[in-house]
Amino acid sequence: MTGHELMEAGPKRLASALLRSGALKTDWLPAYEAAPRHQFVPDTIWPGRAGANRQDDRVTLEGQPDLWWKAVYRDAPITTQWDHGEYTRPKTGRTPTSSNSMPTMVFTMLDALNVREGQEVLEIGTGTGWNAALLSQRLGADHVVSVEVAPRTAEDARNRLTLGGLHPLVHVGNGAEGYAERAPYDRLIATCSVGSVPTAWREQTVSGRIIVTPSSRTRGCRPLRRVRGMVTKDADGLSVGRTAALVGVSVKTLHHWDTIGLVRPGARTWAAHRLYSGDDIARIHRVLVYRELGFPLAEIARILDDPAADARDHLRRQRSQLADRIARLQKTLGAVDRMLEVSKPGIRLSPAEQVAIFGDDWQPAWVDDAEARWGDSAQWAQYAERAAAMTPDDWRDVTAATDALHRSLAAAGRAGVAPGSDEANALAERHRASISTYFDCTHSMHACLGRMYVGDAGYTAFYDGLAPGLTTWLRDVIFANAARHGVDPESAEWE
Repeated sequence: MTGHELMEAGPKRLASALLRSGALKTDWLPAYEAAPRHQFVPDTIWPGRAGANRQDDRVTLEGQPDLWWKAVYRDAPITTQWDHGEYTRPKTGRTPTSSNSMPTMVFTMLDALNVREGQEVLEIGTGTGWNAALLSQRLGADHVVSVEVAPRTAEDARNRLTLGGLHPLVHVGNGAEGYAERAPYDRLIATCSVGSVPTAWREQTVSGRIIVTPSSRTRGCRPLRRVRGMVTKDADGLSVGRTAALVGVSVKTLHHWDTIGLVRPGARTWAAHRLYSGDDIARIHRVLVYRELGFPLAEIARILDDPAADARDHLRRQRSQLADRIARLQKTLGAVDRMLEVSKPGIRLSPAEQVAIFGDDWQPAWVDDAEARWGDSAQWAQYAERAAAMTPDDWRDVTAATDALHRSLAAAGRAGVAPGSDEANALAERHRASISTYFDCTHSMHACLGRMYVGDAGYTAFYDGLAPGLTTWLRDVIFANAARHGVDPESAEWE
């Protein structure tokens, strides 16, 4: 390809896709164009797959230039280093230790950062340097400080930034400690997962700050956490998935009703997830009654929103149809009665109850994110059925058991309990049983999860946060137990 053809097939096509999806906003487009991704990707990479926790085999710019270029300008993460640089062979290593993030995630986080001209920004996790380059193009390199724990990674990123004519301060150090010498900062963005916001980050940022970081909690997939000033919780309300289950319609139906203005959720999380209040759900029930009577959606909207619309006249005209539809209305009445039952205090968890049971870091929108990722699977269907039957006391018991399991795993990992030993096998079975609370987890599926834990930065951060090296140890324990039950963990498949 010519240089022009490469630009058309790569940066411009990706930009168009990101703009259409809403991930890339127009105010970040000049920075995107001035700091193209390929300038911040090394010659040797292991391409990732969007929405999947796995990487393809090694691709090199010299040996496979077309594959390399396509990987760089695909909306997917790229692993750039395995095992702190010790592994460089064609297949994948054990643990990814540096990457170039998925462009959708990069620009979603930058948009959440809400930067303004003249502000000072601290980045935690320099990686390949692309994020620092985008911030430098937007704010000026003098306003950007980036902290990277690995000296070689920091040096490589610094060189790439210099080649692009950018000279932000790249500091080698522990990201949790921030960089006090240039504090205070107006904004802080972390490209690495954290279990909680370190004290140093709060101390080094001004009042009215915004801190954006991926979360490393294991429940659901990893959404962003944003802290503004003091820690804030999401607006109160039910997620779209839980609302759909409550009223007996599909998520797609609620999305459609929102789009046409029939039922708009009263609130959204900062990440734009829909939240439905009690008034919103009452409106949904009114829509369902009118729809059951045969009214078109447009007419229902006029009845509900136009004070001049005579709903009684409509109902009188429809009354003659009710005799033919008694059976259907009885079914609807039964559904409403069930909804009233599950709406009683102590049976359905409100967003506030979820936070009280699962901890202050819990965000109800994580359930939406998990559903978007696994909602079509049989395991999600099992989870939804079981979760719907659980009371707040049930959830407290599950949370307590899970926390106890994590403490036992951490203690065994620190003590060097050998994978394959009776003690380790017992812990593996406890871990599998914990997962089976939500869906039936076979030994083969358990082995697949063990592989995912070491390949996903969020899971690795969570388990290693319990005890150093616990993620790899847990995988080995799961593998040994699976093998004891006749499963080859390396080739195990999701059942």
